[in-house]
Amino acid sequence: MKTQDLSLLFARPHNSEPCTLSIYLNVDQAQPVNLNRGFETELKKLASTVRGLSRPEKERFKVAMNRLQDFVSAYTPAAKGLVLFFDASDGFFWNGEIEY
Repeated sequence: MKTQDLSLLFARPHNSEPCTLSIYLNVDQAQPVNLNRGFETELKKLASTVRGLSRPEKERFKVAMNRLQDFVSAYTPAAKGLVLFFDASDGFFWNGEIEY
């Protein structure tokens, strides 16, 4: 991830409503749990642990998770980590790979 990537994220307008979902996903193919696309299962597990959202937040979360799961289902791992941001208020999507 480069500084210019972060500047794009920091330049996003502030929204008083919580509407941006960020996911940091381990996709390292050297780890057995991630083989055979196991990282997709981990993403679904993460989604299922979210609790205590208001009705509007649940709707935004559902939209965001659908978009991120669609991306991850077509993603070919090329790094150890995958960073995803999705803003349900305007459909902004960003992804980056990291070698933590």
